Amino acid sequence: MFPVKLYRYIMLRFLLSFGVGTLVFTSLLLMDRSSRQVEQLAPQTSSLGQFFTSFILLAPPLLSYSIALAFLMAMISTLNEMKGDQELQAMFFTGASPLSVLFPYLVAAVGAFAVTLSTTVYLTPLSFKAYNDRVVRMARHQILNDLKPGAFFKGIPDAVLMVGDYDPKAGELGGLILVGGGSDEKTDLVLARSGTIKAPEAGESNIRLNLTSGTIHPLSASEPGYRIASFDQLTSLVESTDPGAAVKMKHLLMGSGMDELEKMHRDWQTAGKVTDAARVLIEKHRRFSIPATLLIYPFIIYPMSISSRKHGRAAAFSSSIFLFFISYFLFTFGTRLALGGRVPAEFGAWLHVLVLFMAALCVFVPFLFTQTFLHRAPPSVPGKG
Repeated sequence: MFPVKLYRYIMLRFLLSFGVGTLVFTSLLLMDRSSRQVEQLAPQTSSLGQFFTSFILLAPPLLSYSIALAFLMAMISTLNEMKGDQELQAMFFTGASPLSVLFPYLVAAVGAFAVTLSTTVYLTPLSFKAYNDRVVRMARHQILNDLKPGAFFKGIPDAVLMVGDYDPKAGELGGLILVGGGSDEKTDLVLARSGTIKAPEAGESNIRLNLTSGTIHPLSASEPGYRIASFDQLTSLVESTDPGAAVKMKHLLMGSGMDELEKMHRDWQTAGKVTDAARVLIEKHRRFSIPATLLIYPFIIYPMSISSRKHGRAAAFSSSIFLFFISYFLFTFGTRLALGGRVPAEFGAWLHVLVLFMAALCVFVPFLFTQTFLHRAPPSVPGKG
Protein backbone atom coordinates (compact mmCIF):
# COMPACT_ATOMS: atom_id res chain seq x y z
CA MET A 1 0.00 0.00 0.00
CA PHE A 2 1.35 3.41 -1.01
CA PRO A 3 1.87 5.90 1.87
CA VAL A 4 -0.34 8.57 0.28
CA LYS A 5 -0.01 11.08 3.12
CA LEU A 6 3.77 10.82 3.02
CA TYR A 7 3.84 11.38 -0.73
CA ARG A 8 1.44 14.32 -0.49
CA TYR A 9 3.54 15.93 2.25
CA ILE A 10 6.80 15.58 0.28
CA MET A 11 5.25 16.76 -3.01
CA LEU A 12 3.72 19.88 -1.45
CA ARG A 13 7.06 20.94 0.00
CA PHE A 14 8.85 20.12 -3.25
CA LEU A 15 6.39 21.89 -5.58
CA LEU A 16 6.52 25.10 -3.53
CA SER A 17 10.32 25.29 -3.77
CA PHE A 18 10.26 24.15 -7.41
CA GLY A 19 7.77 26.84 -8.45
CA VAL A 20 9.70 29.63 -6.75
CA GLY A 21 13.00 28.32 -8.13
CA THR A 22 11.68 28.14 -11.70
CA LEU A 23 10.47 31.73 -11.53
CA VAL A 24 13.70 33.03 -9.99
CA PHE A 25 16.08 31.14 -12.27
CA THR A 26 14.10 32.01 -15.41
CA SER A 27 14.21 35.69 -14.46
CA LEU A 28 17.95 35.58 -13.76
CA LEU A 29 18.73 33.77 -17.01
CA LEU A 30 16.50 36.15 -18.94
CA MET A 31 18.28 39.15 -17.44
CA ASP A 32 21.64 37.63 -18.38
CA ARG A 33 20.46 36.96 -21.93
CA SER A 34 18.98 40.45 -22.25
CA SER A 35 22.25 42.07 -21.19
CA ARG A 36 24.02 40.24 -24.03
CA GLN A 37 21.33 41.00 -26.62
CA VAL A 38 20.71 44.64 -25.74
CA GLU A 39 23.44 45.94 -28.07
CA GLN A 40 21.87 44.11 -31.00
CA LEU A 41 18.21 44.89 -30.32
CA ALA A 42 18.28 48.39 -28.82
CA PRO A 43 19.40 50.24 -31.98
CA GLN A 44 16.89 48.31 -34.11
CA THR A 45 13.72 48.75 -32.05
CA SER A 46 11.47 51.72 -32.64
CA SER A 47 9.47 51.38 -29.40
CA LEU A 48 9.84 50.08 -25.86
CA GLY A 49 7.08 47.54 -26.51
CA GLN A 50 9.04 45.97 -29.37
CA PHE A 51 12.10 45.79 -27.15
CA PHE A 52 10.37 43.91 -24.31
CA THR A 53 8.38 41.65 -26.64
CA SER A 54 11.63 40.43 -28.18
CA PHE A 55 12.98 39.50 -24.74
CA ILE A 56 9.75 37.71 -23.77
CA LEU A 57 10.24 35.45 -26.81
CA LEU A 58 13.63 34.46 -25.34
CA ALA A 59 12.02 33.08 -22.16
CA PRO A 60 10.82 29.65 -23.44
CA PRO A 61 14.31 28.53 -24.58
CA LEU A 62 15.61 29.32 -21.08
CA LEU A 63 13.02 27.09 -19.39
CA SER A 64 14.98 23.94 -20.20
CA TYR A 65 17.79 25.27 -18.01
CA SER A 66 15.75 27.01 -15.31
CA ILE A 67 13.57 23.91 -14.78
CA ALA A 68 16.68 21.77 -14.28
CA LEU A 69 18.16 24.27 -11.83
CA ALA A 70 14.88 24.62 -9.94
CA PHE A 71 14.46 20.84 -9.73
CA LEU A 72 17.95 20.39 -8.32
CA MET A 73 17.50 23.15 -5.74
CA ALA A 74 13.99 22.04 -4.71
CA MET A 75 14.96 18.40 -4.22
CA ILE A 76 18.16 19.15 -2.31
CA SER A 77 16.40 21.82 -0.24
CA THR A 78 13.44 19.67 0.82
CA LEU A 79 15.64 16.69 1.64
CA ASN A 80 18.03 18.84 3.68
CA GLU A 81 15.16 20.46 5.57
CA MET A 82 13.51 17.13 6.36
CA LYS A 83 16.86 15.74 7.43
CA GLY A 84 17.62 18.76 9.60
CA ASP A 85 14.18 18.54 11.27
CA GLN A 86 14.70 14.82 11.95
CA GLU A 87 11.72 14.04 9.69
CA LEU A 88 13.62 11.59 7.51
CA GLN A 89 14.82 9.71 10.57
CA ALA A 90 11.24 9.51 11.80
CA MET A 91 10.04 8.22 8.42
CA PHE A 92 12.69 5.50 8.38
CA PHE A 93 12.01 4.63 12.03
CA THR A 94 8.32 4.08 11.30
CA GLY A 95 9.16 1.62 8.53
CA ALA A 96 9.40 3.81 5.40
CA SER A 97 12.05 2.47 3.04
CA PRO A 98 14.52 4.67 1.16
CA LEU A 99 12.70 3.87 -2.10
CA SER A 100 9.35 4.98 -0.69
CA VAL A 101 10.81 8.42 0.19
CA LEU A 102 12.50 8.64 -3.22
CA PHE A 103 9.35 7.71 -5.17
CA PRO A 104 7.64 11.18 -5.13
CA TYR A 105 10.85 12.76 -6.40
CA LEU A 106 10.95 10.26 -9.27
CA VAL A 107 7.38 11.22 -10.15
CA ALA A 108 8.38 14.90 -10.06
CA ALA A 109 11.40 14.12 -12.26
CA VAL A 110 9.19 12.44 -14.87
CA GLY A 111 6.85 15.46 -14.84
CA ALA A 112 9.74 17.91 -15.17
CA PHE A 113 11.17 15.76 -17.98
CA ALA A 114 7.87 15.88 -19.89
CA VAL A 115 7.57 19.66 -19.52
CA THR A 116 11.20 20.25 -20.54
CA LEU A 117 10.91 17.90 -23.52
CA SER A 118 7.80 19.74 -24.73
CA THR A 119 9.69 22.99 -24.32
CA THR A 120 12.79 21.94 -26.25
CA VAL A 121 10.97 20.09 -29.07
CA TYR A 122 7.91 22.31 -29.63
CA LEU A 123 7.81 25.58 -27.65
CA THR A 124 11.42 26.71 -28.17
CA PRO A 125 11.37 26.40 -32.00
CA LEU A 126 8.11 28.36 -32.15
CA SER A 127 9.33 31.16 -29.87
CA PHE A 128 12.77 31.39 -31.50
CA LYS A 129 11.24 31.42 -34.97
CA ALA A 130 9.10 34.36 -33.92
CA TYR A 131 12.16 35.99 -32.33
CA ASN A 132 14.22 35.48 -35.51
CA ASP A 133 11.45 36.98 -37.63
CA ARG A 134 11.31 40.06 -35.43
CA VAL A 135 15.10 40.47 -35.48
CA VAL A 136 15.18 40.12 -39.28
CA ARG A 137 12.43 42.70 -39.71
CA MET A 138 14.22 45.11 -37.38
CA ALA A 139 17.54 44.49 -39.16
CA ARG A 140 15.94 45.22 -42.52
CA HIS A 141 14.48 48.41 -41.15
CA GLN A 142 17.84 49.48 -39.72
CA ILE A 143 19.88 48.62 -42.84
CA LEU A 144 17.45 50.03 -45.38
CA ASN A 145 16.04 52.88 -43.29
CA ASP A 146 18.32 55.45 -44.99
CA LEU A 147 17.52 54.23 -48.51
CA LYS A 148 15.39 57.02 -50.00
CA PRO A 149 14.83 58.22 -53.59
CA GLY A 150 17.31 60.91 -54.63
CA ALA A 151 19.62 60.39 -51.62
CA PHE A 152 22.93 58.60 -51.31
CA PHE A 153 22.68 55.25 -49.51
CA LYS A 154 25.84 53.99 -47.78
CA GLY A 155 24.43 50.84 -46.21
CA ILE A 156 26.41 48.68 -48.63
CA PRO A 157 30.08 48.36 -47.57
CA ASP A 158 32.57 50.05 -49.98
CA ALA A 159 29.79 51.30 -52.25
CA VAL A 160 27.33 54.17 -52.70
CA LEU A 161 23.85 53.65 -54.09
CA MET A 162 21.33 56.18 -55.40
CA VAL A 163 17.85 55.28 -56.63
CA GLY A 164 15.08 57.20 -58.34
CA ASP A 165 12.29 55.11 -56.84
CA TYR A 166 12.03 52.73 -53.88
CA ASP A 167 9.23 50.55 -52.47
CA PRO A 168 10.24 49.63 -48.86
CA LYS A 169 7.70 46.80 -48.48
CA ALA A 170 8.71 44.91 -51.62
CA GLY A 171 12.31 46.10 -51.66
CA GLU A 172 11.91 47.14 -55.32
CA LEU A 173 14.20 49.77 -56.82
CA GLY A 174 13.95 51.92 -59.93
CA GLY A 175 16.59 53.99 -61.75
CA LEU A 176 19.73 52.79 -59.95
CA ILE A 177 23.20 54.28 -59.86
CA LEU A 178 25.75 52.18 -57.99
CA VAL A 179 29.37 53.24 -57.52
CA GLY A 180 31.66 50.76 -55.79
CA GLY A 181 34.88 48.80 -55.86
CA GLY A 182 34.99 46.02 -58.43
CA SER A 183 37.47 43.21 -58.93
CA ASP A 184 41.23 43.87 -58.70
CA GLU A 185 40.59 47.09 -56.73
CA LYS A 186 38.86 48.71 -59.75
CA THR A 187 35.96 51.10 -59.32
CA ASP A 188 32.86 50.56 -61.46
CA LEU A 189 29.76 52.60 -62.18
CA VAL A 190 26.65 50.45 -62.55
CA LEU A 191 23.48 51.83 -64.11
CA ALA A 192 20.28 49.74 -63.99
CA ARG A 193 16.66 50.34 -64.93
CA SER A 194 15.26 48.41 -61.94
CA GLY A 195 16.20 45.98 -59.20
CA THR A 196 15.56 44.67 -55.70
CA ILE A 197 17.52 44.85 -52.47
CA LYS A 198 17.23 42.36 -49.63
CA ALA A 199 18.70 42.64 -46.15
CA PRO A 200 20.40 39.59 -44.54
CA GLU A 201 18.12 36.82 -43.37
CA ALA A 202 18.70 34.89 -40.14
CA GLY A 203 21.78 32.75 -40.59
CA GLU A 204 23.04 34.87 -43.51
CA SER A 205 25.51 37.74 -43.59
CA ASN A 206 25.04 39.09 -47.12
CA ILE A 207 23.01 41.91 -48.62
CA ARG A 208 21.46 40.57 -51.82
CA LEU A 209 21.26 43.11 -54.67
CA ASN A 210 19.43 42.03 -57.84
CA LEU A 211 19.72 44.38 -60.84
CA THR A 212 17.80 44.26 -64.13
CA SER A 213 18.57 45.77 -67.57
CA GLY A 214 21.74 47.76 -66.97
CA THR A 215 25.30 48.53 -67.93
CA ILE A 216 28.68 48.50 -66.15
CA HIS A 217 31.10 51.38 -66.74
CA PRO A 218 34.69 51.07 -65.45
CA LEU A 219 35.85 54.28 -63.77
CA SER A 220 39.44 53.09 -63.40
CA ALA A 221 41.47 50.63 -65.45
CA SER A 222 45.05 49.43 -65.50
CA GLU A 223 45.09 49.62 -69.32
CA PRO A 224 43.94 52.37 -71.72
CA GLY A 225 40.48 51.96 -73.18
CA TYR A 226 36.88 52.13 -72.15
CA ARG A 227 34.61 49.11 -72.38
CA ILE A 228 30.97 48.97 -71.39
CA ALA A 229 29.39 45.70 -70.32
CA SER A 230 25.63 45.26 -70.48
CA PHE A 231 23.48 42.78 -68.58
CA ASP A 232 19.88 41.63 -68.37
CA GLN A 233 20.13 40.21 -64.84
CA LEU A 234 22.89 40.83 -62.32
CA THR A 235 22.89 39.41 -58.79
CA SER A 236 25.42 40.57 -56.24
CA LEU A 237 25.94 39.24 -52.70
CA VAL A 238 27.55 42.05 -50.74
CA GLU A 239 29.23 41.01 -47.50
CA SER A 240 27.63 42.65 -44.50
CA THR A 241 29.59 43.82 -41.48
CA ASP A 242 26.94 42.46 -39.10
CA PRO A 243 28.84 41.08 -36.03
CA GLY A 244 25.93 38.83 -35.03
CA ALA A 245 26.02 36.57 -38.08
CA ALA A 246 27.43 33.58 -36.17
CA VAL A 247 24.87 34.00 -33.39
CA LYS A 248 22.11 34.18 -35.95
CA MET A 249 23.09 30.77 -37.29
CA LYS A 250 22.64 29.30 -33.81
CA HIS A 251 19.28 31.07 -33.52
CA LEU A 252 18.27 29.75 -36.93
CA LEU A 253 18.85 26.17 -35.78
CA MET A 254 16.99 26.72 -32.51
CA GLY A 255 14.06 28.23 -34.42
CA SER A 256 13.77 25.26 -36.80
CA GLY A 257 11.41 22.32 -36.36
CA MET A 258 12.53 18.71 -36.46
CA ASP A 259 11.60 18.34 -40.15
CA GLU A 260 13.50 21.50 -41.02
CA LEU A 261 16.56 20.24 -39.16
CA GLU A 262 16.41 16.98 -41.09
CA LYS A 263 16.34 18.88 -44.38
CA MET A 264 19.22 21.15 -43.33
CA HIS A 265 21.30 18.13 -42.36
CA ARG A 266 20.73 16.43 -45.71
CA ASP A 267 21.47 19.60 -47.67
CA TRP A 268 24.64 20.49 -45.78
CA GLN A 269 25.86 16.91 -45.81
CA THR A 270 25.35 16.78 -49.58
CA ALA A 271 27.16 20.11 -49.96
CA GLY A 272 30.11 18.79 -47.94
CA LYS A 273 29.59 21.20 -45.03
CA VAL A 274 30.63 18.75 -42.33
CA THR A 275 30.75 21.21 -39.43
CA ASP A 276 27.34 22.72 -40.26
CA ALA A 277 25.83 19.24 -40.60
CA ALA A 278 27.27 18.34 -37.17
CA ARG A 279 25.74 21.49 -35.67
CA VAL A 280 22.32 20.39 -36.92
CA LEU A 281 22.69 16.91 -35.40
CA ILE A 282 23.85 18.37 -32.09
CA GLU A 283 20.84 20.70 -31.96
CA LYS A 284 18.51 17.82 -32.85
CA HIS A 285 19.82 15.52 -30.12
CA ARG A 286 20.20 18.37 -27.60
CA ARG A 287 16.43 18.69 -27.49
CA PHE A 288 16.23 15.17 -26.04
CA SER A 289 19.48 14.89 -24.07
CA ILE A 290 18.93 18.04 -21.98
CA PRO A 291 15.55 16.85 -20.60
CA ALA A 292 16.96 13.33 -20.06
CA THR A 293 19.28 14.60 -17.31
CA LEU A 294 16.23 15.26 -15.12
CA LEU A 295 15.58 11.52 -14.96
CA ILE A 296 19.11 10.92 -13.62
CA TYR A 297 19.40 13.76 -11.09
CA PRO A 298 17.29 12.08 -8.34
CA PHE A 299 19.60 9.06 -8.22
CA ILE A 300 22.55 11.37 -7.59
CA ILE A 301 20.90 13.95 -5.34
CA TYR A 302 19.08 11.53 -3.02
CA PRO A 303 22.09 9.59 -1.69
CA MET A 304 24.23 12.73 -1.55
CA SER A 305 21.58 14.64 0.44
CA ILE A 306 20.99 11.78 2.86
CA SER A 307 24.70 11.24 3.46
CA SER A 308 25.69 14.92 3.58
CA ARG A 309 26.07 16.72 6.91
CA LYS A 310 25.36 20.15 5.42
CA HIS A 311 21.86 21.60 5.80
CA GLY A 312 20.05 24.77 4.84
CA ARG A 313 19.10 26.62 1.70
CA ALA A 314 22.61 27.93 1.10
CA ALA A 315 23.98 24.39 0.89
CA ALA A 316 21.07 23.37 -1.35
CA PHE A 317 21.62 26.33 -3.67
CA SER A 318 25.38 25.82 -3.98
CA SER A 319 25.00 22.06 -4.50
CA SER A 320 22.38 22.50 -7.23
CA ILE A 321 24.48 25.11 -9.04
CA PHE A 322 27.54 22.88 -8.84
CA LEU A 323 25.77 19.82 -10.26
CA PHE A 324 24.10 21.89 -13.00
CA PHE A 325 27.39 23.39 -14.14
CA ILE A 326 28.98 19.94 -14.25
CA SER A 327 26.19 18.88 -16.63
CA TYR A 328 26.57 22.05 -18.70
CA PHE A 329 30.36 21.67 -18.86
CA LEU A 330 30.07 18.06 -20.03
CA PHE A 331 27.55 19.04 -22.72
CA THR A 332 29.78 21.89 -23.93
CA PHE A 333 32.81 19.61 -23.91
CA GLY A 334 30.97 16.97 -25.93
CA THR A 335 29.77 19.59 -28.39
CA ARG A 336 33.31 20.85 -28.98
CA LEU A 337 34.56 17.32 -29.52
CA ALA A 338 31.81 16.68 -32.06
CA LEU A 339 32.39 19.95 -33.94
CA GLY A 340 36.10 19.16 -34.05
CA GLY A 341 35.35 15.80 -35.67
CA ARG A 342 36.82 13.80 -32.77
CA VAL A 343 33.55 12.03 -31.89
CA PRO A 344 30.20 11.56 -33.68
CA ALA A 345 27.72 14.39 -33.19
CA GLU A 346 25.23 12.06 -31.49
CA PHE A 347 27.84 10.96 -28.93
CA GLY A 348 28.87 14.55 -28.24
CA ALA A 349 25.27 15.60 -27.59
CA TRP A 350 24.67 12.68 -25.19
CA LEU A 351 28.08 12.65 -23.46
CA HIS A 352 26.83 14.50 -20.37
CA VAL A 353 23.94 12.05 -19.99
CA LEU A 354 26.26 9.04 -20.21
CA VAL A 355 28.65 10.47 -17.61
CA LEU A 356 25.82 11.38 -15.23
CA PHE A 357 24.30 7.93 -15.69
CA MET A 358 27.57 6.24 -14.74
CA ALA A 359 27.93 8.58 -11.76
CA ALA A 360 24.39 7.74 -10.65
CA LEU A 361 25.16 4.03 -10.77
CA CYS A 362 28.33 4.48 -8.72
CA VAL A 363 26.54 6.58 -6.08
CA PHE A 364 23.05 5.12 -5.84
CA VAL A 365 23.64 1.37 -5.99
CA PRO A 366 26.01 1.24 -2.95
CA PHE A 367 23.74 3.67 -1.09
CA LEU A 368 20.64 1.57 -1.78
CA PHE A 369 22.39 -1.59 -0.61
CA THR A 370 23.59 0.10 2.58
CA GLN A 371 20.24 1.72 3.42
CA THR A 372 18.30 -1.47 2.73
CA PHE A 373 20.62 -3.41 5.02
CA LEU A 374 20.50 -0.81 7.81
CA HIS A 375 16.72 -0.38 7.77
CA ARG A 376 15.87 -4.03 7.42
CA ALA A 377 13.49 -5.14 10.15
CA PRO A 378 15.33 -7.07 12.91
CA PRO A 379 14.47 -10.75 13.24
CA SER A 380 11.97 -11.62 15.96
CA VAL A 381 13.34 -13.22 19.12
CA PRO A 382 11.24 -16.13 20.48
CA GLY A 383 10.03 -15.70 24.06
CA LYS A 384 11.44 -17.70 26.90
CA GLY A 385 9.67 -20.37 28.97
